[in-house]
Amino acid sequence: MNNVTDLVHLIQDVLELPIAEQDINTPFDQLGGWDSLGLLRLITSIEIRTGKKVSVLSMLQARNIQDIYESIQ
Repeated sequence: MNNVTDLVHLIQDVLELPIAEQDINTPFDQLGGWDSLGLLRLITSIEIRTGKKVSVLSMLQARNIQDIYESIQ
């Protein structure tokens, strides 16, 4: 991921959620359609795309998309 925009696009593609860049600091519980199964699919997609192992713990601790982006850098 080169920037948070890449992550937003990945979420749009993988989870088919209508996420926009202005949503990166919105808490997950305020994003419609966000759930734990989607998070697991996102983790797998990030690992495939980046070739890096993603910490599930850091992903579970993330409060928003910006936190996820920071945890995978």
